[in-house]
Amino acid sequence: MYDRRAAISSTRAGHRLRSDFTRLAREFGQISFERTAVSNIRSIETDGTTASTHSADAVDHNDPSSMFYTPKSPGGMSLCVGCRPLSRCRFGIDSERLDDDGTVISRVVCPPEQEGGPQVAHGGWTAAVMDELVGHTLIMNKEFGVTGTLTVKFVRPVPVEWALIGKARIVGRENQKVFVKATLELESSGSIVAEADAIMITRPATHFESHYEWLETQRGSVG
Repeated sequence: MYDRRAAISSTRAGHRLRSDFTRLAREFGQISFERTAVSNIRSIETDGTTASTHSADAVDHNDPSSMFYTPKSPGGMSLCVGCRPLSRCRFGIDSERLDDDGTVISRVVCPPEQEGGPQVAHGGWTAAVMDELVGHTLIMNKEFGVTGTLTVKFVRPVPVEWALIGKARIVGRENQKVFVKATLELESSGSIVAEADAIMITRPATHFESHYEWLETQRGSVG
């Protein structure tokens, strides 16, 4: 039987939840944990002519008053929401810098807790690090975006607790799509242990708010 009071209560709760989601979106509006945004790519492919109206202008990730703010670790690594309480990157990326040629150079060490096989990194760790490397090319270039696609080539097993160098650079653009290539190398020899190709998608400041609003529609109706 339809319970009108229960339905009204549920609706009010839904409004409060959407308000909470909006607040969170504004508070935590940052790049690092958005993954495989396939819907973003589809919307761009169907309406690529309006890309400039959806893309964010240059943003300052160092401004504490900005929704794009990403505080840094002591080594200079931009920290996502999950890493901020630790004051370090949990994936072991210690520092990053933007070279004059546009390449983002990162120093990386695989933590022992990310071990997969004996003395080598879990493949999921390698993929996550490559995602960070390509994503931070936008942060370092004062842009806001999410990962659309990420293709990782596992060239060699990545040794645990070895000094590694990550390199990532933008190689092309098409409307909102930003094409990025990245490598992970042994610092001692320069040997490449992983490679990645990614399509990053620049997004507007309302990205997270729109996502949470969409997510609310997926909860199902009250019956």
